Amino acid sequence: MFFRLTPFASGAATQPIFKLESRRLPWGHDARTMIRKSRNLIVTITAICLGIWAIICLTVALNATDNTISILVEYSLMSAVLLSSLGLVASIYNDFVSIAASLDGINGEIINGRWDLLRIANLREGYFVVSKHALAQIKAWRAVINVVALRVAAILLFEIALLIIVLESGDAYARYGMSDFFFLVAVVPVIGMLGLVFIIEPFWRMRTMTAIGLLVSAHTRHPSHSPLAAVGVMLAVWVAQTFVMFAIVIGVSGLLFPFFFVLTFGCVPFIIGMFVFVGMYGFYAVLQNWCIRRVAMRLALMDT
Repeated sequence: MFFRLTPFASGAATQPIFKLESRRLPWGHDARTMIRKSRNLIVTITAICLGIWAIICLTVALNATDNTISILVEYSLMSAVLLSSLGLVASIYNDFVSIAASLDGINGEIINGRWDLLRIANLREGYFVVSKHALAQIKAWRAVINVVALRVAAILLFEIALLIIVLESGDAYARYGMSDFFFLVAVVPVIGMLGLVFIIEPFWRMRTMTAIGLLVSAHTRHPSHSPLAAVGVMLAVWVAQTFVMFAIVIGVSGLLFPFFFVLTFGCVPFIIGMFVFVGMYGFYAVLQNWCIRRVAMRLALMDT
C-alpha cells in the first residue's frame, strides 16, 4: 500500500525525464530506497515521541498520590492532542515546501531553453507535466514523512488512551447501549480507520500543492515573481478548503440530526469525520487534476 503513495506508482515512472532526473535526488533513486528511508524515518520519529511520552508518564505516575490510571489517560490524551496539533501546524510548512519544490519546474525549463529542445523531440506536454509533478513530489517527500510520523505517534497515543479507558471502565458504556466488547470491536476500529485517513492526508495535500506550484510556474516567466504568486494561490486554497470542510460538516450534521436518537450518539462524530475526509480527498483530487491539465494546456499554447 505504501508504494501506491509514492511518485513511482504513477504513470510518470515510465517517462525518460523522470528516470533521468530522479536519480539525482537523494530520495529518488528508486521506489525501494524511498520506502526504506520513509519507514526508517517514521519509526525513528514515532519511537522518539513515544519514548518522551513514556518517560513523562512514568515520572508523573511515580510521584502521583491519586489514581495512576487516570493520570496515564490524561497525559496520553494531552500528548495525542499536542502531536496532532503539531502535525496540523507542520502541514502548513509542508505546503510551503511542496510548492517551493515545483516553482521552477516549468519556467526554469523554459528560461534554460530545455523545453524548446524537448518540444522539438516531439515530447507530449502531458508527459512532461506528469514527470515534473512526480519529481516535485520526491523533493517534498521528506517533509511529508515528518508530518506523517507526528500523526502516527498521535494516533497511537490516542488508541492507547482509549484502550486504557475501556479496560478500566468495566461496564461504564452500558448506559449508552454499548458493552466493552462492542466498543472494542466496533468503535475502536472506526477510530483507527479515521486515524489512517488522517495519516494519509498529507500525501494528498502534497500532490495538490506541487500541482499548484507547477501551475504558478507555468504562468510566471520570472522566477522572482513565482513565490509571491504561490503565496497568494496557497492562501486562496486554504480559504476554499476551510469553506468546503465547514460546508460538509454542516450538511452532514443536518442530514444526521433526525437520526441522532436512532444511531449511537458517540458514532455520529466519526460518521461526520469520515464524510469530511472523503470530501477533502475529492477536493484535493479535483484541484490537482485541474492544475495538471491547465499546465499542459499552457505549454501546448505557448509560442516560445
